[in-house]
Amino acid sequence: MKLDKKTYALALPIIYLGLIVLVFGENIRWFYGLSIALVIGVVALLYKANLNRYKTLGYALLVLGSIGMAAALLLTLEKFAIATDPNYIASCTVSPIVSCNNVVVSDQAEAINGIPNPLFGVFGFAAMITAGMGLLAGAKKLHKYYWWALLAGAALGSIFSMWLIFQAFYRIGALCLYCMAVWYVSFTTFWFVLDFNLKEKVLTLPKNIDEYIVKNRNLLITLSILAVVLLIYFRWMEYWNGLI
Repeated sequence: MKLDKKTYALALPIIYLGLIVLVFGENIRWFYGLSIALVIGVVALLYKANLNRYKTLGYALLVLGSIGMAAALLLTLEKFAIATDPNYIASCTVSPIVSCNNVVVSDQAEAINGIPNPLFGVFGFAAMITAGMGLLAGAKKLHKYYWWALLAGAALGSIFSMWLIFQAFYRIGALCLYCMAVWYVSFTTFWFVLDFNLKEKVLTLPKNIDEYIVKNRNLLITLSILAVVLLIYFRWMEYWNGLI
């Protein structure tokens, strides 16, 4: 049986998670390298593919959910390792500023009832992957409440990420590379889901705002990520300039 590019694109996230969890484990270089390779690989395989908006969102949720899931799982493992051995140095601790250790042991790392934040991510990203697989399997006639719930989840994820960014910048004073991946995934997911809901008329906004978001989804994603990068640079500008 001959497999098409869409099938390979569907298999890549599964292979990615297997490599991250079972082969490379807590290795920040492999995590980012494989995450970038996953995005490039899926985009390349689906380039010029005739995808409807359901399939497009399905692939987006599957890929983004897989990256978020990997980051949440690895950060959970790092947290357990630090909890059992205070001298353990996390793989994502590479400098006084880029220090997962400082972030993981902070009060903000257990923001809700003492439960580690990554555990919420594991369940949330598992739901994203499930939603993506459902759309790729052909699910279409879903109640509007389903799409509202999906958008609410994406919005809450983005709001929580913004809170974590503030805490990392101005309370903890350190960055976590796995957390940063989750930030980017959360913002990207939000724009994809919002764009879909607007196109499907599940949600209506003022016409000029509606049309701008639908026409400029990828630009908004890029600007969101760029904004975080610039904030990181200006928050620790002296440190980054000292590395040059």
